[in-house]
Amino acid sequence: MRLAFIDNIRWTMILLVLSMHASDTYSPFGSWYYTDRGDAGFGTIIIFALYQTFLQAFFMALLFFVAGYFAAPSFDRKGLLRFSRDRFVRLGLPTLLYMLLIGPLTQYFLSKTWGSGGFGHQWLVHLRDGEWLSETGPMWFCAALLALSLAYALVRGARPATEHGGSSRTDSRTILAFIAGMALATFLVRVFVPETVSVLNMHPGDFPQYVLMYISPVCADVYRRHRGLSRRLVRAPAAAHCRALGSWDSPVVPATPRLADRGGRRVAP
Repeated sequence: MRLAFIDNIRWTMILLVLSMHASDTYSPFGSWYYTDRGDAGFGTIIIFALYQTFLQAFFMALLFFVAGYFAAPSFDRKGLLRFSRDRFVRLGLPTLLYMLLIGPLTQYFLSKTWGSGGFGHQWLVHLRDGEWLSETGPMWFCAALLALSLAYALVRGARPATEHGGSSRTDSRTILAFIAGMALATFLVRVFVPETVSVLNMHPGDFPQYVLMYISPVCADVYRRHRGLSRRLVRAPAAAHCRALGSWDSPVVPATPRLADRGGRRVAP
């Protein structure tokens, strides 16, 4: 059975990804393969800054949350090996295709950030120097999600969950504490890690938000299993996000903003 609010979140976030990359093309902020940036006035800079900052605050984290929401039931149906294989096929293979073919073609012919000597020569250089390992480009999301999914599968495989009786309800204080902890962790990482540092084409300052949003429904499912609760507990944070978007199970969600990702660039030697 399809969940209307999940479908609404997904297509809304996809539209916001497109809008973010469109903004990167003309905005003085962010990086992208193709840019067309003229002299921007103060008002234009403020508008781009507000929009892109607002998007960055929640959008990719919400996609990690949705992925974590379905991790537990998917593992229950498939088991360790099938779950891991399925995630590699869905996330790993497209990422490798981008890193080895689509990304190089884009950088050589569109952004022209590679050196001379022909595409074939530069592609071999790209492979030999190992730079392709850091060239996930906009596929960083799939690479990060694959890593989180495999880590979850290993933990679940090593410690099978058991069912116990019990009952409980959503605790608003726990949710507030989670939000405060995520904000504090993000702040501390961004204070001590330079902006130039990048892992999987992603700044470590985003890690706390993405990791915590992925594991929050996973942890809720573990709690549910040990207390014999229904999956309503896992849906509580999703409900809060949907209310923030202005919808719950409505077939249509108002298009709301969020951030984009980065396009990996290769500097010519």
